[in-house]
Amino acid sequence: MKIHSARQEETNKSFYEVINVSPGYQLVRNREQISVTLGDEMFDRKKRWESEIPDKGRFSRELKEAHEAELSELENNYKAALKAEKLAAQEKLEEMGKEYKYLKNMFRTYQDSIYDEMEEKWSKQKAKWKKDEKFERENILLQ
Repeated sequence: MKIHSARQEETNKSFYEVINVSPGYQLVRNREQISVTLGDEMFDRKKRWESEIPDKGRFSRELKEAHEAELSELENNYKAALKAEKLAAQEKLEEMGKEYKYLKNMFRTYQDSIYDEMEEKWSKQKAKWKKDEKFERENILLQ
């Protein structure tokens, strides 16, 4: 990269820099502005590139085939990942179904034990009321 410094008119008294970035690409700058110049050399590259590829159609076909192969591989990977995810989800669903049945049975057992406990308490309370009622009657009869 070559840098050239020059002085413009004495009245302006501002420096400008010319930077040759590459063949056909030149940058000129000073305090107020920056300008870029593209030379013919920049556009010759396209011509050189075209001459380096003798069979553009073959290159295009090869590129298309490579793209289709990559797309096919990605699609197959996606299908395999989707299948594995579906299988994992199915296993989890089955596991959760078994857990649900277990919890449902445990809840029924708990419900039955609460019911039995309440029945027992109710029977004891009923027996106590009958005993108290009998005791009260006997007291009334004694009086």
